Amino acid sequence: PTREEEERMDRLKAARNRRADELGLDRGLLVPNAVLMEIARRAPRSEAELAEVPSLKRWQQEAAGAVLLEAAGDPRRR
Repeated sequence: PTREEEERMDRLKAARNRRADELGLDRGLLVPNAVLMEIARRAPRSEAELAEVPSLKRWQQEAAGAVLLEAAGDPRRR
């Protein structure tokens, strides 16, 4: 992975962990690390682009999609 992808992965993990804790779910069940890495590589900018990640299940996107999209975005553009 590129440095940018690694940084994105760190943000995605932190967001996933917070959301999993809020929902009382195991972090790896909510969104496994392999799925987070795929999201980090693709860097989706919309719900539609996030839905194109084949390993992300619909229920996972519904439960965590908003926080994942925010984390996948470029922090310099906020």
